[in-house]
Amino acid sequence: MPYPVIRHSYASPSTAAWGIHQKYELAVPLYRQENKWKDPGVTLSRVTMSNWIPASYRDCLSPIVGLLRKRRKNTTDTSSTNFKEDTILNAYLECPTIKTKSFTIRLIRKADSESLFQCYNDERAVCLMNDDNCDFGFYVESREKMLETIGYWLDFYEKQYFIRFSIVDNATDKAVGTIEGFVGETGVLRVDISSDFEKASCLSEIFEFAKDNFYEFFGNEDIVTKAIFSATERRKALNSSGWEFIDKYREHHDYYKITCKQ
Repeated sequence: MPYPVIRHSYASPSTAAWGIHQKYELAVPLYRQENKWKDPGVTLSRVTMSNWIPASYRDCLSPIVGLLRKRRKNTTDTSSTNFKEDTILNAYLECPTIKTKSFTIRLIRKADSESLFQCYNDERAVCLMNDDNCDFGFYVESREKMLETIGYWLDFYEKQYFIRFSIVDNATDKAVGTIEGFVGETGVLRVDISSDFEKASCLSEIFEFAKDNFYEFFGNEDIVTKAIFSATERRKALNSSGWEFIDKYREHHDYYKITCKQ
């Protein structure tokens, strides 16, 4: 019997690779993949597939990524002071905490549930959030659902899939939103923040935080983030911080892009 691509799993290499290709190359959300598997009579839940993705990296792909990065290092001018050692997954081993002028950005906690509910139950805030390629929207209708959502995000942090940081207001020590980041050459920055803080001055701090740290945290060479036309404060912050409007990213629109500090 061939060695499994994921330990203790029945996932074949082709099935796991197909799901990853569909989600990250073709931008097909897992709930749509789940429905497509039903056509030939196969029951394969989105939860199972979401577990396969980080497990595939952990058990199969991480050595390949390491070798590719070593090869890149060997072909890079190592005398350059801008070159950094591979730091992928360090943020998962010990999630860093960074303080800006107005915010402390740290790993999300269940204790943030009450204050974050005020953000995710705010339709004015939710309408500006980026749910492209997500399996569900971000509006949260109850405190119980907020706590469940935080548990979901922490579970994926443990699986080294992505990190949800809380944005904590330094003045009140309350979480007023979250940021998402994950490993990859191009990272997708999701910024969810209370409508009271949807201001160019606040958002500029968050965008600078990502630009300055996401290469070290996740190996992101570039970051993209979404700002719809009506997100005027967000677009103002992006333009003033040097982000380039590229509009289309994969099959979605309203995206900006910047190169990370290395």
